[in-house]
Amino acid sequence: MKWYDDIKIEELPGDLQLVARCCSVEIAIELAEKMGSVTIYVRSIDNLLIGKKKEYIIRNFKGNNHKQLAIDTGVSERYVYDVLADERRKKQSGQKSLFNDE
Repeated sequence: MKWYDDIKIEELPGDLQLVARCCSVEIAIELAEKMGSVTIYVRSIDNLLIGKKKEYIIRNFKGNNHKQLAIDTGVSERYVYDVLADERRKKQSGQKSLFNDE
């Protein structure tokens, strides 16, 4: 048992309750101890995640694993097909491709 196991989320101040609900009380306490009194703005990383998911899909496409790529990245199978089709169009038009030229 750790010293913070008795701390209830409701006892934490303000936004640390959000952190604890999302991550854990342990992480909320660590964040408060290391960054206490510092204002932190957490920006959306949607664009980063979209780009990384596309890269992952393209890099890990094996020819018939559309469904698994959709599951791995949390997107629809249709989205996987669209990403791969867009990548093929780029490659055919001579644009920079994420596919390795073999």
